[in-house]
This record gives sequence, structure tokens and C-alpha cells, in this order.
Amino acid sequence: MAPRRMLSREGRPAATGRLPDTTATGRLDFHARPAAMSEGGRHTPLLTALPRGDVAALARAVRGLLLRQHWAAAGGMALSDERRAESHVRPAAALLDRLLARDGRPLAQARPIERRLVGTCRHFALLLTAMLRAQGVPARARGLGRFRRVAPVPGVRV
Repeated sequence: MAPRRMLSREGRPAATGRLPDTTATGRLDFHARPAAMSEGGRHTPLLTALPRGDVAALARAVRGLLLRQHWAAAGGMALSDERRAESHVRPAAALLDRLLARDGRPLAQARPIERRLVGTCRHFALLLTAMLRAQGVPARARGLGRFRRVAPVPGVRV
């Protein structure tokens, strides 16, 4: 029987043949580190400067940075094809690149609706997860259909 191949977080073969750490501490450590999609890249210092571990304040910050694509019409805002395409940007670092190119103010400051990045519920979940993980708070996005279901990993007090 062939040995079982382990995969890294990015889906590549793991560097070691060891099984991942499935202890409670190992799982918390895993969710406390940014992954490929939740890495802030060159904007990580901006993420770490936000209120530390204050999930409610971070959620308010996210709501002030993003605009749900399908809510724009309800608010009387017509989106160009270019703006609608923002909802297809995936990694957190790329989201922050676009957002800060449009409005370079600190992330804790809400943008006017027309200056927010257009996204979907996934973008809200990803950005909050990126903020928490940049601060070392274990977090993961669960049930991406509802932003309110994004929270620190159960059992962790922040």
C-alpha cells in the first residue's frame, strides 16, 4: 500500500510526511495564521492597527469598506461593468489594493457608499477573517451565505 500523501494549506504536498496537528491547540494555531486568501500582504500593518480582537468594531469597519453588489441598485446606485467586476476579486490583499487605491484613509474609517469596494457576502467574511487573523485571533469563515456567521473560532475569548 502506498503511503498517504499530506497536503499543505495551499493544497500542495506537505513538506513532511507527518499528519497535521489535530489537537485543540493545533487547530487554534492553524486558524490564527493568515492563509493564501486571507493574507493582507503589504497591507498587513493596516490590519494589525485596527482595534485588537474587538469583533464588533472590526465588523463595523468591514461594513464601512464594502458595498454588497446587489444592494447598490436598492440604494439608487448604478454600477458600471468595471465596478461590478470588483465582486470577482478573491484574495484579501487584492481587495485591499483596490479599496486603498480608491480611498487611502485608514481602514477604520467608513467610506461613502460610492467609494466602497463592491463585493458579495464572501468579501465581507474574508475581510473580517483577514483582520482577525492578522492580529493572531483564530478565525474562520463559516456558512459564507451569512456575514453574521463569521466569528472567532468557538472557545476563544477575545
